[in-house]
This record gives sequence, structure tokens and C-alpha cells, in this order.
Amino acid sequence: MKILKKTILLLTLSLILSGLWAQNTTLRLPSVPLVTSNPYFSIWSNSDHPGTDWPRHWTGTVQALACFARIDGKNYRLLGATHSEVPVMDLKSTAVFPTRTIYTFEQEGLKIILTFTNPMLPDDLVLLSQALAYISWNLEPVDGKSHEVDLYFDVSAELVVNSFDQEVFWSRPQINGISLMQMGTAEQEILKKKGDDLRIDWGHLYIARPAEQKATDAICGANSARRAFLEGQSSLPDDDLRMPRSASDNWPVMATVFSFDSLNSSVERWLVMAYDDIFRVEFLNRKLQPYWKTQGIQTDQMLRDAVMNYDIIATRCADFDQKLMMELKNAGGQIYCDIAVPAFRQSLAACGLAGDLDGTPMYFPKENFSNGCISTVDVIYPACPVLLYCNPELLRAELEPLMIYSSSKRWKFPFAPHDIGTYTLANGQIYGGG
Repeated sequence: MKILKKTILLLTLSLILSGLWAQNTTLRLPSVPLVTSNPYFSIWSNSDHPGTDWPRHWTGTVQALACFARIDGKNYRLLGATHSEVPVMDLKSTAVFPTRTIYTFEQEGLKIILTFTNPMLPDDLVLLSQALAYISWNLEPVDGKSHEVDLYFDVSAELVVNSFDQEVFWSRPQINGISLMQMGTAEQEILKKKGDDLRIDWGHLYIARPAEQKATDAICGANSARRAFLEGQSSLPDDDLRMPRSASDNWPVMATVFSFDSLNSSVERWLVMAYDDIFRVEFLNRKLQPYWKTQGIQTDQMLRDAVMNYDIIATRCADFDQKLMMELKNAGGQIYCDIAVPAFRQSLAACGLAGDLDGTPMYFPKENFSNGCISTVDVIYPACPVLLYCNPELLRAELEPLMIYSSSKRWKFPFAPHDIGTYTLANGQIYGGG
């Protein structure tokens, strides 16, 4: 976040000096947000076309998502740098909003709109605290013809490990009316690591969809699943039962395929990608759950609500985007809006919302590539405007852990602490005692 603050200032100055401030120009982002929930559930695309590189965690480590489309027998790649012999689908536009990223592709008379929706709604702390993203596809023939279409998507075990040699396992939990796949590490070292260049290696990743939305899915090696689709096989392989095994051992994935024999009108298909991290941070030696769990919500209910309320949540996100972007444009013009939208995504994604034992919200920012400190005072300070503007309760939640710590007997100095630990362990300042 320190780097983000300096980058925005330099970018703003360069735009003013170059005379671009008054133009209606959309900025090209160096990294496009895909999944932005908290410092551990944070996936980005660093390429102009999402099909020419792997999606990556903000630290730069690959966290593979792959997507293919087969249109009237021809394969195209939408997402992920896999199977280079498959051409990328023609990308018409990329649009980044406060809660959504929208890619528009078009090929062979078919338009596909791929949308990543992250319900980062500041006035809904339950939703904001859930590591949750929707991936949706709107498919529409644009040539007046009917098309045979198959759509493939997978998520790699890389999303549940810090290093690729860690072993993972998978299963298919049962929730009535929902098709569900689950993956996580075998060791489950909850809150055992602290620092900067780290990925989560505890809890469980889920892929969920309504059972009525017909599809085929499998949990197996990446090459087996992708090759079966690209070769036009009638189904994906059976679930691979060789586990636990390392994430790099034939790269296990959770894969889904949607098929349409004769697509002649617009249709939508979607999935929920959710992460239950069990405990989010440790504060003064007590483990704190994600805020939504402190409100009495269990994992199965969270997943059920995410699936059943898709239409409502998607509409709320679109409405929030429109409102915030209009206010930004009115305040400073199009370029100001273009800068502020990714800043909103980056700022909120750098924080984890937990709940104290009585449910009090506690919002913990993490320094990214700056030692990884948690609740740093000089990070909270520049965050104040966006938090005050979007929901003052979030600023209170960000100050709460700092005030509790600095007013305790553990803090013996007549000035504010720099931090209260290193993410995810907020057990005391790492600089100079306390």
C-alpha cells in the first residue's frame, strides 16, 4: 500500500503535466484485478490478454486459472498460459470497475463476456469479509446463427499452497441443491507463518454452482482434464483418488465444463469461487475468525447463500459500481475515476476483516512488499479518506486493534506504535519492542 500511494501520486502528476487530465481516456492498468478479497485471496492478470499468461497472486506467484471455449469444433483459449497450440480468443475489451472486471471476447460469430465479480461492498461487512468471487460467462451469438459451444474452466491446487511441494487433498462435500468441489492442504498449518511474500496454506477452496445448472466436473490432473476437453472427449476424466500429493505432482485442478448443443440466443453460466480460511489473524495471541463467522454463519450457509443470492448480489455490485464511478467522475473527471477505481480495489484487497470474540469488526491492513507488517499506522493514515467515504465503520474497525494494543500495558512508549506485528500475527510491534 505504501508503493500504491506513491504510484498514484506520480501517475497523477504525470497526467497533469502531459495535459491528459481533461481527456476521456481509460488507463491501461499494469495488473488487472480478477479476485480481490483479502491479502491471501488476491489474484491478478499481468498481461494485456488474460490468455497469454497465468493469473498470479499479488506476490507474482502463479495461481493458475484456465478457461477454454470450443465453438463449432474449434478450440480457443480465454484464460491461462496453457496449451500454446490453442489460439487465444479475440479480446475486444477489458473493463475494470470497483467490484467487477469484465473481459469481452468475440470469435466465430460468438461473443463471450467473462466477468469476475467480487462483492467488496463496504456497507455490508458480512459480504466484505467473505473470500468470495463469482466467475460468470454470458454467451451470445452475434451472427444470427446457431452454434455448438463448450466452455471449460479450472482452478489449480496452487491457490491453496504457499509452495508447490506442499501436499493437497480434495473432496466433494454435499449441500442440497449445490454442486460442490473442495480442496486444501493436508497439513493445515493454520496461522503458522508470518511475513510478506507468502500465500495461504490452510483452510479450503470451494467451487460451487447450482445443481440445476447442468455441467460436468472433475478433480484430477490439469493435463488430463484440459486434454480431454481439447480433444473433444464426451466427458472429463473420473476424479483422481491419488492423494494427498504435492500441488506440482500432475497439478491437481477442479474443472467444470458447460455444453450447449445448439446455442441461438444469449445464455449465462456462472460459478462461485470461495475460500474458508477458518481463522484470519491472530491478535494478542488469540485467533480471530473471519467476521462473517462471528455472526453465526457456518461454511455451508455461506456457500448456500452465495449460490442462491447470485442475482441479488450481482445487481448490488453493478449498482454500487455505477454510483461510485459517477461520484468519482463528478469530483475529478474521467481520469480521476480511472485512477481511483483500481485504487479502491487494491486498498480493500490489502485488508482482512476479522471479528473479535464478541463479534466486534477488526480490519487488518497488510503491508505488501514492505516487510509485511500488520496494522501499520502510516498505512492506515492514507487509507482514512476511502474508508470514511465508503463506510466510517471500517475506519473504526481498522483503528480498534491499534487502540487496544497501544492502550495496554504491553505498549510502554509515549508515541504511537508503527505496527502491531507481521501479517497474520498481530501480537506486538516488531520494531523496537512492545
